[in-house]
Amino acid sequence: ILFSFVLMIGKPIGGGNLRIYNQRINPEQRQTIEQARYSKTDDLFMNDYVEINLDSGDLVIADTGMHPHEVTKVVGSKIRWTMCSFMAQSKAGHAVYCWG
Repeated sequence: ILFSFVLMIGKPIGGGNLRIYNQRINPEQRQTIEQARYSKTDDLFMNDYVEINLDSGDLVIADTGMHPHEVTKVVGSKIRWTMCSFMAQSKAGHAVYCWG
């Protein structure tokens, strides 16, 4: 399991939302969004997601190791600033690692 932490520091004028698809990734294959999209019909994949519109100071924790995800197009001249980190259990299961 790989968890991602996303803290919104500076919100753009528009867009820049975190979109997490409801398609589970086969952990052995580590599919990209495009590979996962083609494993189902475009309509089924493209319409089955959660989109999170973060405000400055919001923190999201998501299982991004198992679900394709992306950031929607940022609109306007204001930069989208985030702080991200990851957390996962070691393969042997004796430790949990965090990096970012």
